[in-house]
Amino acid sequence: MSELSALITSRFNDVSAAKPGKEFSKNEQPKQSVLSLESFTSERSDAFEDVDKNESITWYPAAEFLELESHKAYSFAVPEVFVDAVETDGLKFTQIVDTLTAQLERHMAKANLLVSFNEKIVQFGDEVEELLRVTIGRTQLLLNKRMKQFREQLNRHLNPIPGQKVTKLNDLHGLWALIDMQLEDIRLCFDKIEQCRLRSWAVPPADELSANL
Repeated sequence: MSELSALITSRFNDVSAAKPGKEFSKNEQPKQSVLSLESFTSERSDAFEDVDKNESITWYPAAEFLELESHKAYSFAVPEVFVDAVETDGLKFTQIVDTLTAQLERHMAKANLLVSFNEKIVQFGDEVEELLRVTIGRTQLLLNKRMKQFREQLNRHLNPIPGQKVTKLNDLHGLWALIDMQLEDIRLCFDKIEQCRLRSWAVPPADELSANL
C-alpha cells in the first residue's frame, strides 16, 4: 500500500467511534470522524510532486481504437475472392456478396474512425489521411452502386418474376467481373493502409510498399 493510500485508509478508520453492542442515550450520538478535503490536500500536496502538471493525458476509446492499434486484433487486408465459372451459382454468389459487403463496411467504418481520430488521438501525415479518404470513397462507390446493381440482378436470378427478363447465371458472372476490377483496386488501397498501420501510421518507403503489393 502506498503512503497516500495508507493516509486515506487511516482517515476512514474512525468513521464511527461506536463499538458493537454499545447503546447510546437519546441525546448521545456516536462520535464521527469527518474527512476534511482541505486538510487532506494541504497535508499530502507533496504526494503529487512527482506528477508533471504539463504532461498531456491522452484518452483512448476503449474497444475501437485499441483494436486498430493491436497488430493481431484487426487487419485491413481484403482476401481474394474466388469465383468459379461452373461451381459458383446464385446461392454461392449470395454468400460471397454478403461476406464481402460486411467486411468492406467494417473496414470502411474503421477507416472513418481513424480520420476522425487524426490529430486528436492518433497523428499521421496528410498522405495517410488522403489514402484513408480515397479508400473510403472508392469503397462507398462500389457498395452503393456496382454491388447494389449486382444484388438486384442476383435477386432476379434467384426469384424470377413472370413477365420480367430473367437474369441468367452467365449475366451474373459478367457483372461480377466488373466488380472484381474495382475490388482489386480497393484491395490494394486497404493493403497500403494495413502497411501504414503496422508501421505506427508511417508511410513505408516506395520500394518496400511496391514489393509488398
